[in-house]
Amino acid sequence: MIDFSTLVPTENVRILNDVPSRKGVLELLAELIAQNPSFNQRDIAVALLEREQLGSTALEDSGTAIPHCRLENCREPVGALVSVESGVKFGPEMVDIVFAVVVPQEATQEHLNILSFVARSFMQSEHLSQLRNAKTDNELYDRFQGQMQAVQVT
Repeated sequence: MIDFSTLVPTENVRILNDVPSRKGVLELLAELIAQNPSFNQRDIAVALLEREQLGSTALEDSGTAIPHCRLENCREPVGALVSVESGVKFGPEMVDIVFAVVVPQEATQEHLNILSFVARSFMQSEHLSQLRNAKTDNELYDRFQGQMQAVQVT
């Protein structure tokens, strides 16, 4: 079982009013993740952008995206979640909920598990409604954490 409260600390969750581009969202997510002292914000942003250029990480028809990457200097997975009130284009999809995760280079199974749990949650319309209706960063954090616990139990 993945401890999403460790993976995504409270300070890594934000509601954003307006971000003009996918690149802007990825840079903001990199900034949140880089609060961990073992990370370099620029390295994270570049890695997330490079992964996104391979193919959009947007989940079709859900309004969500899950950008992710692996970094050599990463010791443990770290994630961040943002809700973008104005929405932003990720490939062909318009998204307003974005979860990013950075994992160690060798953490293949853990990487896949994290992506799987988040994707399963994002495919449930009631989960997305709860996230979209959050009014504060703390409310968004609490709802996300509750959903991740529920998804891992099922």
